Amino acid sequence: MKTELFWILLTLTLITSGCEKIEMKRELTGYWTIFGNWGATVNFNTVRFRRNGDYKFFRNDTAIDIGSYKIYENHEDWLKGLGDFVIDFNSKYKQGRGASMLRTDEPLVIQEISHDSIGFYEIGYDAPSYYFKRLD
Repeated sequence: MKTELFWILLTLTLITSGCEKIEMKRELTGYWTIFGNWGATVNFNTVRFRRNGDYKFFRNDTAIDIGSYKIYENHEDWLKGLGDFVIDFNSKYKQGRGASMLRTDEPLVIQEISHDSIGFYEIGYDAPSYYFKRLD
């Protein structure tokens, strides 16, 4: 009986964890415009996230960085105050140097500020941060 209960609870935990990631991806889907940043120069003005895991960064309607992204749970205790999820970008096409926000190999922490605004934080002391507002 205890073994069955253990497996049921483990299965429910894994399903719930997967649902949270899907929900975050759904909330991220759409077009976002940058409205602020700290500690970095920004060379783009819009980003589009698709539910299938694709992204595009735009500068004046021209795609400058195209690729895929994955969302993971944030398991770092010292970063939990910033957000529950991290996003990892995999660039497949870059015009010039691509989006300035993606010049790190580290994932970015996602903070949901409200239903229509989010923040992305690079990991590290005095690391840059980026703030976006939903367009659609």
